Amino acid sequence: MALGTFQDVHAFLDHLLVRPVFVTEAAPIRTTPRRVNLAFNGAAWNTHNFLQDQTNCYAYALNCPEAGWAIPGQLASHKRNVPANMRVSARTIHNRLMKDGLIVINEQQALSGKFHAIAVVIAPNLDCHFYRRDMDGTWSDKGGRDAAARNPTITVPSRDALGQKYLKFGGYYAVPPHGIQYRPRLRIPEPLLQFFG
Repeated sequence: MALGTFQDVHAFLDHLLVRPVFVTEAAPIRTTPRRVNLAFNGAAWNTHNFLQDQTNCYAYALNCPEAGWAIPGQLASHKRNVPANMRVSARTIHNRLMKDGLIVINEQQALSGKFHAIAVVIAPNLDCHFYRRDMDGTWSDKGGRDAAARNPTITVPSRDALGQKYLKFGGYYAVPPHGIQYRPRLRIPEPLLQFFG
């Protein structure tokens, strides 16, 4: 089957098996390719219900759907749960992102379009949320099990992404040139993976 657009394979997807990778399986560690200036690709993230339900904002920001319900600091680990005693703070999230292999970048670099840039906002002691810079200069995100969405009003996340829940800006990070290592949480067929950039 020749694949042109995501819509061309949408009817084909129902019998392609997107499924979880179980802890008892020996899922190999993989490396994400580095992609700069990603275009918003909501169709890939939103069309398949199971995939939308089983991925979160961190997997979306990294453009790594196989990471599933990704937890900062555990991309290459067999662990799958947020530690019960984890305090969500800028420092904790920073340390976990460093463990995952991301690099710190400044705002000018994040806005330049020369990096696969992500931004993190924090609800102290509750939660964190990630955004990804898209090629048009705006930032998109995927809230938990919700659909991936463009945020045309967010051009500078340190200023525009803070709100009633997320009160603290946690910084800008980038996927390094050599990519980051992760252990797949979802098995996604190649015909579907090609639509993620």
